[in-house]
Amino acid sequence: MTASPGAPHNRRKFLQIAGTAAGALYLPPFARAQNPTVLARKDLATLTASDPTLTILKQGIAAMQARPTTDGWNWSNVASMHQNFCAHNNWYFFPWHRPYVGFLEYVIQNVTNTPSFRMPYWNWTRNNKIPAQFTSAPLYDPSRQVSPTTPIPSGYCDSTTMSRVIGTADFQSYASMKGTDQWASVGAGAFEGTPHNCVHWWMGGDMGTFMSPLDPLFWMHHSNVDRLWAVWNTKHANTTDPAWLNYQLQYGAFPNWPVTSTLSTQAMGYTYDRLTSV
Repeated sequence: MTASPGAPHNRRKFLQIAGTAAGALYLPPFARAQNPTVLARKDLATLTASDPTLTILKQGIAAMQARPTTDGWNWSNVASMHQNFCAHNNWYFFPWHRPYVGFLEYVIQNVTNTPSFRMPYWNWTRNNKIPAQFTSAPLYDPSRQVSPTTPIPSGYCDSTTMSRVIGTADFQSYASMKGTDQWASVGAGAFEGTPHNCVHWWMGGDMGTFMSPLDPLFWMHHSNVDRLWAVWNTKHANTTDPAWLNYQLQYGAFPNWPVTSTLSTQAMGYTYDRLTSV
């Protein structure tokens, strides 16, 4: 992505918009009465065109795109949350994006009345072209700079590259450098700097900006990013630095999440259908 998030801008206006939605109901696991049902997020490549997951995803995104701009669940307003609050080039990158993807999952569950919905993911290592399901509305973004037949270049997220990245055992070397807060820009780790950034840059358009969540494929990309943090955790440990664990991640449209509440996908109600490798 080419823009710099800097300090949040237009935050007061954004928070006024976000506060009109029921987004505040999206609470971290420690604040819930009980843990949710744990269901698997699935690889897009395993879903047929008529799969209920895709049907619900389309219905949910179309409903969000149709909401008024005064609604916190409006598609552009949810994307603005990323522009104003996202963590990049610091060690809050992985934990910040986990509840953010979970928030969209939560919104779609609500607008479609489908609590069993779980966000699919785009495994770009095994399927290195734009998924066919994302070439028509409402899953299409006309700003993309690549065609559906163009493969992701070698060295971005192929199996050799990902074996090297997942093999990076040190937390900061893998997950980006220690920062004082989620807006600090101190340096990308092996994962953020290579597969994550490269997929954004390769696609271009909205995906090349901090409004990248306008492209529905952003969410499939970051669902896979989240999965690969979980894969990495089957082999390596996160940092135990209290400055990381105790940090309160900010989103604006829903309550802060302590990093400690992002460490278990199961506590958030999901797992992945593939955790053994990339």
